[in-house]
Amino acid sequence: MKKIASTTAKHAFIPATLTVIVLVASSCQKQELKQPVTAQAATEATADELSIQNNLVAWYPFNGNTKDSSGNANDVIFSNATPAAGADGTENTAYAFNGVDNYMRVKNNRTLSPGREITIYALVNVSGFYHGSCHNNRIVNKGLNDADEGVYYLQFNDAFFYDYNQCLNDVDLTHQTFGGTYGNGTGNTGDAIDSTNRIKIDKWYPVAYTYDGDSAKFYVNGALVYAKQAVVPFNSNKSDLFIGMSNIDNTTYPDWFAGRIDDIKIYKKALTAKQIKKLTK
Repeated sequence: MKKIASTTAKHAFIPATLTVIVLVASSCQKQELKQPVTAQAATEATADELSIQNNLVAWYPFNGNTKDSSGNANDVIFSNATPAAGADGTENTAYAFNGVDNYMRVKNNRTLSPGREITIYALVNVSGFYHGSCHNNRIVNKGLNDADEGVYYLQFNDAFFYDYNQCLNDVDLTHQTFGGTYGNGTGNTGDAIDSTNRIKIDKWYPVAYTYDGDSAKFYVNGALVYAKQAVVPFNSNKSDLFIGMSNIDNTTYPDWFAGRIDDIKIYKKALTAKQIKKLTK
């Protein structure tokens, strides 16, 4: 805690009338700054928080361990990532992935296949870009292949820059953007990609993908950057959930992630823009 030095004046003479004026002005100023909270506003805020909490199916805050804090026991069953400093600089509040062979694995569970709606959130810091086939970088992934049913993921790549033909080109290091998807296989998913913000190395980004049954949206730093109408089917798959890559059994497209992850949350509901904003604070 910072110490504040005392500045007591010596031998100062202040007229009594002036003292009264200063005190009154100060009192009025404090009253003006007060923002009373109505009972209705407090009830709405509580309901909003409960909605967020009750729809959480997996939460990895990474505060010194890889346990699931959602209450659904979706703990990480394998990890060779390295404990690291988080977004606030505190040690052991994040995990670092080397982009080569570091990953985490969560055993499949019915709660990990939400259904009609979903939100996938992560707080990430990128340190490099994958140069392998199609050069996708998966932050969170469920599904062996993109063509599987019940696929969802958060990732970043240069797909938008190459008009989604990145597999035919060399990796572009200056046009990497975040994106996400949800649905039954290639061509039947609600894709959402940030076409504006270019990813910078060693910068923390809170990113979120949502699908509400009618539209897919993507948020960066709490701001909506992409939205599109999409009605897609979703059937669950039996694949485990992976963090830091696509799937250990997908040797052609492992999509390794290089960087640090501070926090991951998965919900069985599409959070609102207001709720997404709360996650980034």
